[in-house]
Amino acid sequence: MPRRSSAALAVPPLPVASRSQLSAPGHLPQDAAALWLHLAAGAPGGHFGRCDLVLLETLAVCLVRLRALHAGVAVGDTGALDELQRLALVAGTLASKLRLSASASSRIDTARPAHPQPDISVLFRRDSE
Repeated sequence: MPRRSSAALAVPPLPVASRSQLSAPGHLPQDAAALWLHLAAGAPGGHFGRCDLVLLETLAVCLVRLRALHAGVAVGDTGALDELQRLALVAGTLASKLRLSASASSRIDTARPAHPQPDISVLFRRDSE
């Protein structure tokens, strides 16, 4: 067993939610809870940390509201269209922050590299330097 300092022992490790630990919060409506479980089950194990679960809950509620509003919007109702646009923007942002969207792997603020990136600056050095 490697030696650890007392300061390192005092800091608890960050918990990672495994698939077996994931269950929809009890206060969610039934359709939002079903969507929450669907999103959580579709991600690889260990994808969501405990801090991500609140964002996942917000995304599920937002998507359910977006779906309901989209089904009942009337043509020419600018108030409903503004709300649809706002909810779509929030849902897209949450999906990106949770690394669920395709663009999340290419955005620097949400990407989690699988391995350390090599230093490529050596490729651009001139021999005269």
